[in-house]
Amino acid sequence: MTVRASEEEQRDALLDAEQRDAGQPAGVHDVLVQERVTHKEQGSMIRRYITWRNQHAADGCLREVVAKANVAWIRVI
Repeated sequence: MTVRASEEEQRDALLDAEQRDAGQPAGVHDVLVQERVTHKEQGSMIRRYITWRNQHAADGCLREVVAKANVAWIRVI
């Protein structure tokens, strides 16, 4: 059984994460904690992500987007 947080708890968790990260977006860990997923669900998400990443490794458009995002992130830092 998955237990979901109320909207108020979710909002508070996101605000806490934003304050803790000094304006940086909430990380994956914060989302997982917020949704209170089980280890089995978390493992499934990780496996799906790895499968997706491996299937799109040769995607030139995706590499271009990632390269632009990395440049933008470096400029922010």
